[in-house]
Amino acid sequence: MSALRVAFVTESSQVWGAETSLLLLLQEFDKLSIEATTIIADQSPFAEQLVEGGLPFIRHKFAKHHALSSGSLSTAKISDLLREPPPIVKSALRLRKILKNFDVVVIFSLWQSAEVLLASKLARVQCVLDLHETFDGRFSSQIVKAVSQACAGVIAPSKSVLSSNKLEPGGAIIVVPRPVHAETQETFSVGSRRYRIGMFGQVVPHKRVDRLVAAVEKCGDDTVSVLVVGGEREESSRSSYEVDMRARLSQLEGSAFLNRVNDVGRYMKQCDVIVNLSDHEAFGRTVIEALQYGAYPVVVDGGGPAEVVRNVGVGLVLKTIEELEKFVCNLRADSTLGFTRERNDWHLKVAQYGPKQVAKHYVDVLEKLIVENQK
Repeated sequence: MSALRVAFVTESSQVWGAETSLLLLLQEFDKLSIEATTIIADQSPFAEQLVEGGLPFIRHKFAKHHALSSGSLSTAKISDLLREPPPIVKSALRLRKILKNFDVVVIFSLWQSAEVLLASKLARVQCVLDLHETFDGRFSSQIVKAVSQACAGVIAPSKSVLSSNKLEPGGAIIVVPRPVHAETQETFSVGSRRYRIGMFGQVVPHKRVDRLVAAVEKCGDDTVSVLVVGGEREESSRSSYEVDMRARLSQLEGSAFLNRVNDVGRYMKQCDVIVNLSDHEAFGRTVIEALQYGAYPVVVDGGGPAEVVRNVGVGLVLKTIEELEKFVCNLRADSTLGFTRERNDWHLKVAQYGPKQVAKHYVDVLEKLIVENQK
């Protein structure tokens, strides 16, 4: 049997958790004799990482979506919606020539789904949706449902991302977690220094960095400090939200705000607690990374991070974001969090998210969806 040829299509105008997970999958696919190629936008920064990993990719000029110029389809003008079809068709016709060389196409970015679906139909290649994005707006669930029905199947990193898009797991809709790179575990202990709460990732409103900063400000406790990692390197690229978070954090003794880094491990090891407060998160890789580095994960219920915490059995799930302040204020006095217990087995609890295991699961699901769709 010849090797399965898979094309992952994603614009990847930025590189964050989804791209990091995809990179790990691609590296493992190569070991499994899967011929995987990534199709990315002309100016995608993801190309640099693909080159470093020696992984094949093809650049493509995707359609420009005028309807998204306002930031959301729900606020798009009718005139912009009417401008959508022509560039989508042009992009699909170019993309068809590329996709005809593959056995299956994975839509790894929902915004490119229209042109990828059309191109795959023209090329007579099966299409699978990797649904790891969450959306707001009145049209979002209808769009996701339409795309999922047009595909051979849907792969999602958690049940919560399916639920947020009004889908249920089962049949051709399958949950496959994201891979997280395994790290060497060390011995961890907390002494008399401040407790450090870490927060990693994009500094944008829906990540709710402001709620963490506000909680520490209100507690006025010099036993707690905050480390935020994920800011924009260029000042001109920083939003007013990020600028405000930097200013407020600079007033908290022992706290720090750092730009995004490639090696988060060295900073996670400095933290006792790592929080993920996002109000819509598809997976929650920071939970797994936290446990690998011996930090206690704290998340808010209702998303992928809470699902991971419950699955591994270590961490705290806040019922609502309003519980964060109480948690921060009682941090040192709370003996229920297990900071004094042995942490060296935490990395074993997240072994199921290792790249090798997840990649094998992902390939098995792809092959299953292809076979089922051919019946």
